[in-house]
Amino acid sequence: LGASMTIGTYLLSDMIKSFLSIYPEVQILTTVDNTKVIEEMILSDQLDLALVEGPTHSADIVEETFRKDELVLICSPEHPWAAKKQIEMRELNDCSFIVREEGSGTREIFEIAMASKKIKWKISGIYNNTESIKNAVAAGIGIAVLSKLAVENEIKSGRIAMVKIHDLIFTRPFNLIYHKNKFFTPFMKSFKTICFSER
Repeated sequence: LGASMTIGTYLLSDMIKSFLSIYPEVQILTTVDNTKVIEEMILSDQLDLALVEGPTHSADIVEETFRKDELVLICSPEHPWAAKKQIEMRELNDCSFIVREEGSGTREIFEIAMASKKIKWKISGIYNNTESIKNAVAAGIGIAVLSKLAVENEIKSGRIAMVKIHDLIFTRPFNLIYHKNKFFTPFMKSFKTICFSER
């Protein structure tokens, strides 16, 4: 079983726990990496199923959406935007963002949305995990766009501020993916059912 970073960090454990409560005798080998790596592992039959937040790019992969996610703009509580709570899209022009590495689903969705609105932006840092980005933002080192799921606790505690963008919402599906020729065992069917029941 594979998962991309956001799902692997914030959702996967509860899903596996639910599965093992029904089938305690089954052993699950899990891999958590970025969407690009997980897609390659599905194509090379190293994984049976995977849960990813980024788009996949092979015609041999089946995608089934089991949940929707929203990415949000975050900054430190001391940032001028924190007091405003909402900004105009034009204020993003020429801003520098801390982003995930190439191959990250979070980064790809962010880049697609910014390009669709013709917003020019720069990179101030490339971090390969969400926690390091959150720490940098909280310290006032930069701004970022991350899954709302990943920053809920920090927003509630006031460690990080969430800023709405007028006329711009970053949304994406969380998808269950598998090879189009994959044979589904009863255990795989059961795990799929759990994915679609835990929302």
